[in-house]
Amino acid sequence: MVRFLLCLAAMSDSNDCLALDYMDSVIGELLPLPVARELVVHEFEKRYLRAMLTRHRSVADAARQSGIALRYFQLLRKRRAP
Repeated sequence: MVRFLLCLAAMSDSNDCLALDYMDSVIGELLPLPVARELVVHEFEKRYLRAMLTRHRSVADAARQSGIALRYFQLLRKRRAP
């Protein structure tokens, strides 16, 4: 019920509901903190890169707007590719 209410409050962006569901599932697995953190960071980076690449014309523009070096953006992209 709480998840449903949170999703209703965040109706402006359906990804908010997906993020809450993902977080709930990671927390529900009762994993050690370092493992759970890595899973969440991995998912965040994957979604963030996808959003930046969707919004910008080139990888260089996406990296610039992300505030990170182009080479690091490329490494993240390679590491977090779906």
